[in-house]
Amino acid sequence: MSYFMGNGHHDAYAHYNYFAEKDVIPIIPLSGNSKNAYSEPARNGDIRLGEDGMPTCPGGMPMRCHGFDKKKNVNIFSSMG
Repeated sequence: MSYFMGNGHHDAYAHYNYFAEKDVIPIIPLSGNSKNAYSEPARNGDIRLGEDGMPTCPGGMPMRCHGFDKKKNVNIFSSMG
């Protein structure tokens, strides 16, 4: 596995898709536009994010990363309780 470290200018879907195809883990801070889209407390549809960027359950408790679905290209989260 390889890593790529970039600046906020690399925070774009095209870059993330490219890195996923090449099995590269990107280390990229959010760009200014992303920070505005995910302000604290962040809300994306019915998904709430905590201050650390991790999703929270409807009850407000933090969730944990439970894996990654390569077929759907999504992280899977579950409650910690």
